[in-house]
Amino acid sequence: MVQGESAALVNASGTETLQRWLRRFRMTHLVGHRRSWLALGTERERSRDPALDRIVYHAAGEPATRVWSIVRLDEPLPEARVAARARTLVGRRALLERLSRFDDRDTAWFLAEDRIPERRERSHRPAGLVGRFDRRGRARRPLRPGDRSDVRSRLAGPG
Repeated sequence: MVQGESAALVNASGTETLQRWLRRFRMTHLVGHRRSWLALGTERERSRDPALDRIVYHAAGEPATRVWSIVRLDEPLPEARVAARARTLVGRRALLERLSRFDDRDTAWFLAEDRIPERRERSHRPAGLVGRFDRRGRARRPLRPGDRSDVRSRLAGPG
């Protein structure tokens, strides 16, 4: 998400956008060696770590050993929530722009193409016919009180 001296950290709006996405992804901490990353949260610890120096890439002009910081980020957004409203936007770019600028905790945003299909009407079989057909739609004897056979057909209902 953040590579090098990211342009997102240069101005306040870029920092806010990055902080919003980190909250959306439910990230609580960030480990890095760039001082600019401290703008994203509160530094909890700063120390050398030879293991991180070995496994994290460093460019030819960068030192092989670095001082690493553990940064505590803002509180993440809830894992699950109930939204009062659902809205759609046309296009992925418009959706990403909206989610980057606003938290909209009372509104769930979706792509227009991902909308839930209209609900099909239930089968036109009268309720009394439940259980008179097998899975292939073939007629069979009606279920009578006390029958224990094929309870699933009663529970599943039509369709």
